[in-house]
This record gives sequence, structure tokens and C-alpha cells, in this order.
Amino acid sequence: MIKILALPTLINYGGPMSKKNLMMAKLKYVPLEECSRLHKMELSPDMFCLYGDGERDTCRGDSGGGVIWRRQLVGLTSHGDGCGKENKPSMYTNLWYHRDWIKMELAKFVIFYCQRLQTKRISQNLTNKRCNLKSA
Repeated sequence: MIKILALPTLINYGGPMSKKNLMMAKLKYVPLEECSRLHKMELSPDMFCLYGDGERDTCRGDSGGGVIWRRQLVGLTSHGDGCGKENKPSMYTNLWYHRDWIKMELAKFVIFYCQRLQTKRISQNLTNKRCNLKSA
């Protein structure tokens, strides 16, 4: 069973709900071949599909929300055909498939961040340790 976490959003009711209320639903895995057949489209190998329980599922406004499995972020909400429709599982991006790119982009960000710290001569112990900088 995979759990999905998303910040709730109301559509056509004046905007998003309070971000203090984190929503969670237990979803069931649907094999990629079955999901492709149900949606009548070919899905790329970096996708996976999940079903809700009939009451809870992803919906409009949930795109980008994380899929947590065994305490790890494994996917991001991508899209679906409506909200909680029978025989229409929602589709998610598989982060494991993109892990090398994610690691590369994070490394670039750390380098950029550390270079900015050196330029601004900010000396914070924790940040300096992460950037291998000596305190000023």
C-alpha cells in the first residue's frame, strides 16, 4: 500500500484551503500496463499509477504533491482523468527513475549556494561545515 500526501485545495470555492491541514490517503498500486489500458494511452516508464479508495484520491490542485512509501518520497502527483473515477487511476512521476538527474541538480544548487555564501562572507557554523568553509 502506498500513501500519498497532498495539501488540500478546493476548486471554485474561493481558493486553497488552509495549508495547515495536510491530507493523506492510502492508495493501491496499478501495474503500468493495466493503467495504460484503462487510460487508452501508452505511459512512459518513468510513470506509475495508483487508485484511491473511492472517497479519497488525488484531484485538481494536487499536482506536484509527494507520494510517500516506507517513509521515502518515491513520486510526485502528475495527472489523471477526473477525481477518483472508477477504472481511472491517477498517474505519478517515479522519482527513482530520475534520481541521477535530481542528484546532479542538487549538487549544482549546493555549489551555487556555497559560492554565494563566500561572496557575501556569511559565517554560519552549520552552513560553513556543509560548504567546507572556514569561519571568518
